[in-house]
Order: sequence, then structure tokens, then C-alpha cells
Amino acid sequence: MMDYPLSDEHKMVRDAIRDFVKNEIAPYAREIDESAQFPLQIFKKLSELGFVGVAIPPEYGGGGMDLMAVYLVVEEIATALPSLAMDYMVTAGVIGHHSIYKLGNETQRQKYLPKLAKGEMIGAIGMTEPDAGSDVANMRTRAEKTENGYYIINGTKTLITNFGAPLPSVGVFITITDPEQGTKGMTSFLVEKDYPGVTVSKELETCGMRSSSQTEIVFEDCVVPSENILVGEGKGMMVSLSGIDVDRILCCALSTGIARGASERALKYAHKRVAFGQPIVDFQAVQIMFSKIANYIHASRLLGYHALWIYQQGKRCTVEAAMAKRVASHHAQEATIWAMHILGGYGYCREYEVERFFRDNMGVEIGGGAAEILEVLIGRNVIKSPTI
Repeated sequence: MMDYPLSDEHKMVRDAIRDFVKNEIAPYAREIDESAQFPLQIFKKLSELGFVGVAIPPEYGGGGMDLMAVYLVVEEIATALPSLAMDYMVTAGVIGHHSIYKLGNETQRQKYLPKLAKGEMIGAIGMTEPDAGSDVANMRTRAEKTENGYYIINGTKTLITNFGAPLPSVGVFITITDPEQGTKGMTSFLVEKDYPGVTVSKELETCGMRSSSQTEIVFEDCVVPSENILVGEGKGMMVSLSGIDVDRILCCALSTGIARGASERALKYAHKRVAFGQPIVDFQAVQIMFSKIANYIHASRLLGYHALWIYQQGKRCTVEAAMAKRVASHHAQEATIWAMHILGGYGYCREYEVERFFRDNMGVEIGGGAAEILEVLIGRNVIKSPTI
């Protein structure tokens, strides 16, 4: 595997999580998928070993590393159980590292980061609504300020990862606080699952990512204190968009891991499967399929590293993050299809697991910005530049 641009500390994290995945996750991944239950004990072990808090500073109970460490962990977990990789990346990367540590104030950091680092709490992103996904302007969830400084939230969010998991949860929820101001009248709040007026109303059954909790959340006169505002009133769109950039970078790691997981299982099968007197891995047609998959994996990883490098410099990475997610999720879908072809009829059977990676990657293609939305975003930026 290419080590650029990893430090020795990054490599140690990568190797440690790789061993953990091999011994603690991979043997149970198929069973976890079929049960469609959040793997609580595995998540707790990840926390105990320091992986969940790896990018949270030591003063808040974390490992003090950066988002690259989270990226590496996401890719490795995704080679066995993509649904857990998604739950992990939202908690450790988008919420813990970015939303609360990078954007939050000191009170918010002290309140939430130690709990997130220890695995005592899980993080969630609350943006999508029944009638507002990519169409943010159609959002309906309202937060009205009261005379005593509190806010009353009413509305519905859907397809919310982690908020319904069997752990205390904190989510970053974007709301409308001033409908006259459009996107400048939106505010993000930190909302906990056990707040009065919050109801996990529906558990959504999905095609893939089956062990990840995807729920509908209803707010009915939910009272939230003003100190739970993230960044400031009217800054909700900025909070959400910057969080989406991080989410898309980590989605690149997620899809890269999915492609690897499917490829590794196909390669193991191809060495054992004999046809016409020889292992099928010796046939050029099969080798060409593996060549395509390898190209997909390395190209995706490089795009992810590039977008992440820009983020680490403190610069805007919206276009690069969109490119990384779009290419990686598409490449992973192609890679899983080629892997299924290599297995032939067995590729269609659950026992061989490759079909699971195909199902799981569809969730990455759709979530965090569907392919078409990303292409429009990228295209609009391309036509503004004299060169590509």
C-alpha cells in the first residue's frame, strides 16, 4: 500500500486498526449485517482502544491526532463492515473533530468531547428532512427564540445516522430561525436525544448499511438553551456546508475501503476457483478486472488525500471534497460489480459477502450529496475557471 503522505504515527494507527478489523470485526460482519443491529460492543472496543477519540485533543480525553487518522480508520473498517465505518466517521470526524472541536466554543468542547472520545455518546448530523435533502431552501424545521433566551424547535428530520443508536446521542441540527433571511436565517444547534420534545419516531429499514441506525426525528416544542447554538445565530448554513465537506472527504475513505473489501474477497476466491484446469486468477480476462479495481482504489485514495490535505491547511475544500466523494463512490460501485463478476453466481450469494459491499456503497453514493448534485457543483466551478 502507498504510504504517502503518512507519518509513522499515522502508520501505527492504520496497522493497529487493520489488526482490530481482522480479528474483531470481519469474522462477525455478515452476521451483524443480517441482524441489522448496531454493533454496540464493537463500538465500545473501538472507543476503549482510542480510535473514536483519535482526532480529539488530549485535554478532552482524545489521542490528539488529526483528520487523517480518522480517514485511515474509516477506510480499514469499511473493508469489513462499511455500516460501522459510516457510524464511526460521523462521530469521530464530522461531529467530534470538526463540528465541536473546530467550530464549537470551549464550553461545548468540555461538555461533549470527553463523552464522544470515551464512546459514552455518539454523534449525528441533522440536516435532511422529508421534503428537503439537497433542496435546503425547502427546509421546514423552525427554532423560535423565547423571551428567556431559550429556543423552541419544531419540525422533522429524516435519514439521520446514529441518533437512534443504543447510546446517548448529540446531533448538529440545522433549523430556520429567521425565515425572512433565507439561508442567512438558519442556525445550527447541538441537540441531545434525551431532551424533552425529541422523539425518534421511526427506524428506517435500508437496503444496505443495515447495522447503521437511520431514523426519523420529530421535534415537538423541544426546548434548547442558547448556549447550544454552534458558532452563532444565522451561521447554520456555514456550519452545515463545512461539515458536509468533511463528510464527503471521509465518504471517499469509506468507498475506497468498500472497493478494497470486495476486491480482497474476489481475489481470495479467484486463487481457489479452478476452471479449465487452472485457477481463474491466471486468466487474462480476470486479471484485467483486477487491474480496473486496483486503478479505482488508488485513484480514489489519492483524490481523498488531496482533499484532506487542503482541509488540513485550513482552506476551503468544497470542490475537491465533492470530486473525491463522487469519483470514489462511483469507482467503488464499479469495483463491487467487477468483484461480483469474478465470483460469478457466488457473487450474487450472501455467503460470499461481495453483494453486501455493493448494497452498502449505494448508501455512500446517495448520502452526503447525491452524484448528480455533486456533478452540478463541480461543473459550476469548472466553468468559472480558465483551465481545469
